[in-house]
Amino acid sequence: MKKIYSLVLPILVLGFCSSILNAQPFTGGIFTTLPAGGNYSNSATWVANIVPPLNCSNCQIIINGPVTIDIPGIVFDNKSQINMNNGANLTVNE
Repeated sequence: MKKIYSLVLPILVLGFCSSILNAQPFTGGIFTTLPAGGNYSNSATWVANIVPPLNCSNCQIIINGPVTIDIPGIVFDNKSQINMNNGANLTVNE
């Protein structure tokens, strides 16, 4: 019985570590708005005044307040995500 456990445990640990190492972070960056919100193009809307790029590949956008997308041509691809927190809203101007 002891031999079975001694063989199974390393396999489980190896599988767990492998799944952690294969997890892909948001290589395009994580961008978070301030609770006050504002225009998407305005650096004052974003934490650290960093506006996400127009072509955001594998990005995570976290909206914490009222944000208006005020510029055309924004592209989110390659598993990008937009997360809306409680009290947040997103308006798209044409």
